[in-house]
Amino acid sequence: MPEQYCYPFKRKSLGDYYEMTWRCAKCGYCRNVFPSDTEHERFGRQCPPGERFKYEAYFASGRSETARRVIEGKQDLSSERFRHILYTCTTCGACEEWCQATQWRDPLKLEYAMRRHFVREGGELLPQHQKTVRSIKKNRNRLNRNNRDRLGWLQYAPGAQQQQADTVYFVGCRSSFNRTEIARNAYELLTRKLGIPVAFLADEHCCGRPLLDIGEEDSARELMLHNLQQIQATGARRVVFTCPECFSIFSNLAAFGLTAEFEPLHISQLLAEHLHRGQYTLQAQTGTVTFHDPCYLGRRQGVFDQPRSILASIPGIKLVEMPRNRKNAWCCGAGGGVQEAFPDYSQWIARERLAEVLHVHADLIVTACPGCKENLWGAAAANQVRILDIAELANMLICEE
Repeated sequence: MPEQYCYPFKRKSLGDYYEMTWRCAKCGYCRNVFPSDTEHERFGRQCPPGERFKYEAYFASGRSETARRVIEGKQDLSSERFRHILYTCTTCGACEEWCQATQWRDPLKLEYAMRRHFVREGGELLPQHQKTVRSIKKNRNRLNRNNRDRLGWLQYAPGAQQQQADTVYFVGCRSSFNRTEIARNAYELLTRKLGIPVAFLADEHCCGRPLLDIGEEDSARELMLHNLQQIQATGARRVVFTCPECFSIFSNLAAFGLTAEFEPLHISQLLAEHLHRGQYTLQAQTGTVTFHDPCYLGRRQGVFDQPRSILASIPGIKLVEMPRNRKNAWCCGAGGGVQEAFPDYSQWIARERLAEVLHVHADLIVTACPGCKENLWGAAAANQVRILDIAELANMLICEE
């Protein structure tokens, strides 16, 4: 018989979620924006895999049925269709917003439990995910690059590398190697524009998020522990992030039995704090700007207002909201390992987001995540829309004394 629990305080194995799989009322709130929040019928849907593959099993409601079959031993884990369903979820968390409110269910936690179970039971990962795992275990980053080159971008930024300071800048894999313009602008913004001495980790490793998304939780925890020890060696009281995935990991270390003795801050929070204190002003701009909420910054960490307060303080711009925004924001398509394993599907998600940008006639998208910028860039360029990270925009516009 499968393990059955009634509202356990802690759910560790997939079997701990058995009663939750029975509580799905098939209400549809996991797939649709709540009616009172729907601004436009065209943009009333919120589940990327469900909307793309048009089958019940790809929505959170169908995933509950699949999870129950797995727990009961009725699902073949080697099935190609099962693996496709399992890993096409972007882990954006949109389903959980309204499922928690109406059904008290956690479909995203159930999805992660299924992935952990799949890995622990010897399930064969997709080739692209196998490559990611090998890269992180060998090179300590998700991009199969030499980890010694993490700070290669620093030679193009002002200042010298520090090993100890009250503030550490945790750069993250994407900004270290692919989106180095975000790292350069963030570093210059922190040190020159805001006057904050910044240290780097002597040996920064991947935060562990890609491994968690795949289901390799034990290996992800090892990375977290290593980075924690590195941060402690700097004596830092706070750690600043430009990557919401990294920020989310360090904001939820307690879930993995770890304790942080520092304050994790996304750079948008730090910028908003300094703006509120009147410590900088922004130069005037023209044009129509919209903000794309990164899933790991918005829904995961509740950071919605700070980026918008920065944009709203720019004289001359028109700040508009897309129909799906804040907790209802449509995913960029980069998360959950989808970008690596299903690039065509990932770009379909990005094009869906750009349809909203065009709907509100914005000529600039601002986001606050290197993954979002990377995945939305192609669709934005194809539609003659600029895209910038908030660190880039702030560094461009802060008036120097």
